[in-house]
Amino acid sequence: MLLHLDYDPSLPEFHLDSFRVPKLNFTGAADGADLDADTSARVEVKNRSGRMTWHFSQSQFTVSAENGDLNLGSTKVAGFTVKEKGVTGLKAETSVKELALNERQRRRIKSAVESKALVPSVEVRTKTGLGLGGWNSPSISVTIVCGDVTMRQLQKGDPPLCSITLLKWYF
Repeated sequence: MLLHLDYDPSLPEFHLDSFRVPKLNFTGAADGADLDADTSARVEVKNRSGRMTWHFSQSQFTVSAENGDLNLGSTKVAGFTVKEKGVTGLKAETSVKELALNERQRRRIKSAVESKALVPSVEVRTKTGLGLGGWNSPSISVTIVCGDVTMRQLQKGDPPLCSITLLKWYF
């Protein structure tokens, strides 16, 4: 109880701050198309604690859409630290080349991107530990999943809160 009152421990908050598709090209074939696409996602990490620092190791970002049926690539982002009451933005750019789609998928994806109705999902796998007065805890694996909102809603602001899985518990 005393630890809680003195240090106010709380998990950091993650928000999907923005998602863009700067490149979307289809090369045609009689039975479908190949997709070449680049994406850019920004996840904001907010430390609500006034006494603890959060340390994150290198993170693996995986971007998808269409309820996970459309893989838009993955990339790694360097480790980072979020200081007390601090905010850090992580930018991840992914790319996919020559992804085979049928004609129905091509039309649906093209329309969703153009109308900003595409619902992206960004998954971040990393390890985290906390720092407190010069002491650093061991790191544990966490998975952060952001999504369930269209590109249009993201552009309007009010980024959605991401879910955190820590030791198989969801927050």
